[in-house]
Amino acid sequence: MTHFSIRRELLIALIVALLSMMLLPGLIYLVGRPLFGAYTAGLAGIYTATLQGLLQLQWAPWVLAFAPAMGVLLLRAVWRLTSANIKSDAPARPSRQEPRLGG
Repeated sequence: MTHFSIRRELLIALIVALLSMMLLPGLIYLVGRPLFGAYTAGLAGIYTATLQGLLQLQWAPWVLAFAPAMGVLLLRAVWRLTSANIKSDAPARPSRQEPRLGG
């Protein structure tokens, strides 16, 4: 198991947040279009609205950006904790005793 690094975890969160900001608005548009009809501003409009919402500190675009990252970090934490517990529950190897000479 690799050593825990807060820098690595923050980098992973940043990468996942950036990927979610690039992919999720488009996926929302593609899923919402057949369900709710065409978005009047189109695909570019949903990206623009998302970026404007981030700049205006609206909660929905921030959740869109960081919920996947928090989910990934939570899964990584659970995985790390459970794998550490599994390793600590493993039976210890019996120690090898030296044979005694004489009686």
